[in-house]
Amino acid sequence: MIQKFEFKELDMKGAYEITPFYATDERGGFIKDYNIDTFKQNGIDHELKEVFYTISKKGVIRAMHFQLV
Repeated sequence: MIQKFEFKELDMKGAYEITPFYATDERGGFIKDYNIDTFKQNGIDHELKEVFYTISKKGVIRAMHFQLV
């Protein structure tokens, strides 16, 4: 299952209810709480670049990822 980011502006100016991106399958789940481009497209501008975490079920081994900057 995949759920895309959802933004709902609340009655209080500048306040939003945000449902994060997440994907699940038989191994567990992946959740991304923040993506700079997605938030900017919805009128929220922050310096934070991206936040995510994974949830793995017992016995799942995830690959190691790295990025050269």
